[in-house]
Amino acid sequence: MEKRTTVLVADGSEEFCARLSGALQNGGYQVVGTATDGQSAAEQLKASSPDVMILDLMLPKGDGLSVIGSVPKEKRPKLLLLAGLATDYVLNAASAAGADYLMLKPCTAQTVAQRVGDILQADRESTARRQSAEPDIETMVTNVIHEIGVPAHIKGYQYLREAIIIAVGDMEVINASRRSSIPRWPRPSVPRPPGWSGPSATPLRWPGTGAIWTPSNAFSVTPFPTPRASPPTASSLP
Repeated sequence: MEKRTTVLVADGSEEFCARLSGALQNGGYQVVGTATDGQSAAEQLKASSPDVMILDLMLPKGDGLSVIGSVPKEKRPKLLLLAGLATDYVLNAASAAGADYLMLKPCTAQTVAQRVGDILQADRESTARRQSAEPDIETMVTNVIHEIGVPAHIKGYQYLREAIIIAVGDMEVINASRRSSIPRWPRPSVPRPPGWSGPSATPLRWPGTGAIWTPSNAFSVTPFPTPRASPPTASSLP
């Protein structure tokens, strides 16, 4: 047998609570309790843990907001709030409380029961979409980082996460970073002997030597005496 959705009704009017309970039961829901004041509503909310709560914001002995605040957010049921007026404060308070729907009074019990069905249907569709949808790349990367044991508070965590996301989106980034990380050593310079005046197409001959400087013999030059000039002969005299 399929489990029926449980509903708790809290409204300041006993007559409206009775009519609404009948409409919900006719719609296939299980009404686990009714309350006409905030104190009783908070007690029944904690005791029954219903799937849905229909709650009037204007209740004696504690308004609807105090009833909602009596339980932690993770334990709150689906909330359909009823209000006699819709000011900015009421709308903001309903949103902060996690309300799924806000209806203005007066309203019929049948309409409220229909809205309960709409809330549950929207929740089922949302759950189905989340289960069928593939997780986005950011969620996948975050989960992998957590699985390998990298805590989120570690220094550089965000940089690591962003770097992995960028690399997954464009694998060429890894190749580019690898190329840029290869050291480029400077070309070795050849020692230059004294007298070198810069690049020249003409080989440099050292004074007093019979050797031409080249990179291979830059440090192994064999000097020899410079030939002396011969004394003048008689035939060479004027």
